[in-house]
Amino acid sequence: MRKSSLRLVLGFTAMSILLSSCSLIGKDSIPGLQAICDGLRSRVVKIASNYPDRDTYSQADHLASLSGDSDRESLRAKILRLMPYLRDYDLADYESGKHEQGSEDWRIKEAVLLMSKTPVPLVFNDEEKQKISSAGADAYEKVVNPKIEFYLGPSYRAEGETEADGCEELDDAAEPSIDYDNMVEFNWDFYQSQLYDYARNYFWTLSCIQTGKVEGEKCSGTKYVSTPTSSSTLSNELTEEEKEILAERDAEAERESQNPSGSDQTSNVTPGQICSNIGQMVETENYGTLTCKVILLNKIRALVWMRS
Repeated sequence: MRKSSLRLVLGFTAMSILLSSCSLIGKDSIPGLQAICDGLRSRVVKIASNYPDRDTYSQADHLASLSGDSDRESLRAKILRLMPYLRDYDLADYESGKHEQGSEDWRIKEAVLLMSKTPVPLVFNDEEKQKISSAGADAYEKVVNPKIEFYLGPSYRAEGETEADGCEELDDAAEPSIDYDNMVEFNWDFYQSQLYDYARNYFWTLSCIQTGKVEGEKCSGTKYVSTPTSSSTLSNELTEEEKEILAERDAEAERESQNPSGSDQTSNVTPGQICSNIGQMVETENYGTLTCKVILLNKIRALVWMRS
């Protein structure tokens, strides 16, 4: 009788321990999350790591127009190696906005390429295909991006979705064996911003080659190396052509920085770009509200635009 009671007690104890362990694991989990995050990391970090190489935002925004005839084709070839789907578009597609419409949106093609690196490639059901087709320029943000950001973590998901850990929590738990430069969620905005810059510069190289201008700005015939941030610091070695381009660029940057937050106009800054006034907020067409925040960038504190 005593042995039977002891076995019963031990049985209940073991069950209690098992249930306790399950409660510690607690919330739902995403199957194969580590492999998914590693797949995302292989492309996100590769693309994002190129972003801090720019000396200034102005240089990043004008790679095509300032690269010079000799390097412009090299720039275009480099971008195509990273984003081969851009071959599907020509300058007319960019000027008409077709490159960001429905299933033709280059961001959707990038999303498919990104997720092909993971065990969960993007597959759209009939309902999603219909939404993509009818959503126009909003197709990526409304239908596709949420399917990817689901894996980043709860803070990226819609209200009511699972609270299961994502790549953000997984990478945080792995510190210090993994640093910020290799974290998926930390690099996510830089990855998107870098791709956006590359896509624009790809079309701008086409514009330079075909029209000699980019959105009204004359393309430089020779490579511009130095990137002073103000026309007052221009070197005497600059040509008149380079001075003219830089003056236009500085005027554009000044207008952008003074755009009041209460204005009906939207800013064209993107997440990850360098900013100057911490706490400043701007409204963007593609990314909603962005705030100037302090982050660690390659172990250095920097001010950049981040999603609010």
